Amino acid sequence: MHRDFIPQEKIEAMAAEAARCLDPELLEKGKQYCRKGRVEYARVFGPMIYAQVSDGKKYIVQLHIDNFSRSTCTCARKQLCEHIAAVFFHHYGDGPQPDIVSSGADVPILDLSYPPEPIVQPRKPFPVIPTPKGPVEQWYKYYELQYRRLREDICTSLRSSSYTYSGHQLDELYFSPGFYDEFSACLSLQSEHWPLPVKDLFRLYGCLFFMAGLEEEIKEQGQKSSFMDSFQISVIEEDFLDAFSSIIPAGLQAQYQPFLQKLVQITHQSLFQKQEQLFDWLWIYRLLCMDVFGDQEWWKREKAYLEEKMEKAEEGGREYYLAALALASLYITGNRKEAALAVLQKPRKKRVGDMLFYLEYLTRQEEWDALLLWLRWMAPAVLKASPGVIEKICRYCIRGAENSEAPEHFIKLFRFWLPHGFDVYADYLLEAGLHREWVELHMSCLGRMETGIDRGDLRYLESLDPAVLIPLYHQWAARLIEEKGRKSYKEAVRLLKKLRNIYGKQKRKKEWETFISRLASYYRRLRAFQEELRKGKLIS
Repeated sequence: MHRDFIPQEKIEAMAAEAARCLDPELLEKGKQYCRKGRVEYARVFGPMIYAQVSDGKKYIVQLHIDNFSRSTCTCARKQLCEHIAAVFFHHYGDGPQPDIVSSGADVPILDLSYPPEPIVQPRKPFPVIPTPKGPVEQWYKYYELQYRRLREDICTSLRSSSYTYSGHQLDELYFSPGFYDEFSACLSLQSEHWPLPVKDLFRLYGCLFFMAGLEEEIKEQGQKSSFMDSFQISVIEEDFLDAFSSIIPAGLQAQYQPFLQKLVQITHQSLFQKQEQLFDWLWIYRLLCMDVFGDQEWWKREKAYLEEKMEKAEEGGREYYLAALALASLYITGNRKEAALAVLQKPRKKRVGDMLFYLEYLTRQEEWDALLLWLRWMAPAVLKASPGVIEKICRYCIRGAENSEAPEHFIKLFRFWLPHGFDVYADYLLEAGLHREWVELHMSCLGRMETGIDRGDLRYLESLDPAVLIPLYHQWAARLIEEKGRKSYKEAVRLLKKLRNIYGKQKRKKEWETFISRLASYYRRLRAFQEELRKGKLIS
């Protein structure tokens, strides 16, 4: 691997700083890594060296040429590690040894009698230098050049290295996690001294460019999204959200509207792509609805754009459906809930999970009457949704029951969805002190419960209101006896002993004795059950 050009005086300064900062053992270890070819990728850009070092795992090193002590690595040590030393030796040349300055304090330096390898021609100046004034189009040219440069460097490194990635070919759309980190590092370095919030805008657009770029490559190469794991996708989305949140404070929209206009344009393009998408562009669009489209004129233009999109799209198609979701999002964040609901009624097929945004928004706004209206509209479709989506909808329903003036309407919806959302409803009843209703719920679903009744909830009621459990324990014990197995008999006897204790505390001993006598007589032919009754000392 060739070494990019670094002026000799900077090499010497780095050598002295490395000797002062790094432990001698780490220096030696880094030298060995360099000799063994573990520096698999290294490029100079501005005052930084970006490198990848293999040590069982792949670590990304960012070495500061002018300030060596600020160099970082993705390993556990983070700074001043053997991987940073290896990258230094890669550029310094093989064979340097520590020495002592003859005068002054004992400060270790590196013997510079071994010159570095012959240097290569310096890289040409970067063709596009972005400025805080923009325009965004110039930023995008810079992003594109950096993206292409880093990708080519990674592909070259893969082809020239002795290792291979299992299951991935060189022509596949595959990037190590360090690819995005390197791209972000270049942007951070370029905008280091820019004023806020332009610096955050530059970072936001860089993240947006990277996301859209990956989507475009999937489209061109016909690849699926499996090449990138969900963790890496979430990291990029979180980075986008962090940058987006930094530019939203009130008063910035008008000043930076030319910058934000490009953001809307790119989101439009990505949202209405036809193929499977890596990132949640509908989520990004909804962020714009909540935080960018506050200006009345902008809101009207956006409404007209989406209405035209729906009009031209094929009804029932993906573009039509996405335009409806986007328009409904624009309406509901603009406090036009009825219009949003009317738009969502137009598509024939809808995914219940896509409706969660509207329910979340109504809940946060504490619009309980509107929330009830939406839940009633969605009620039949909820029964066909996935368990995770149903649970979220049930929690919105609980919030309505807890805060509205007519909780019975929300409870009626809950009962319509049962047994879906059973656990959420049961927790609500228990927390609301509706113990009898909690017992009735469990009795109605006793034969269909897969995991049984929560033992902690039972212990809580036994300590607080034991009498309410009597009918539940009677029904539960009867079901277990009817299963006619030794294991179920033992469980039934355990419940009957609990019943005996509750009857005793309620001073209903005679009632208990009558019940257990009749029970034993009714099942007198079940010998195993009779044995378990006697073992439990319920009968003599």
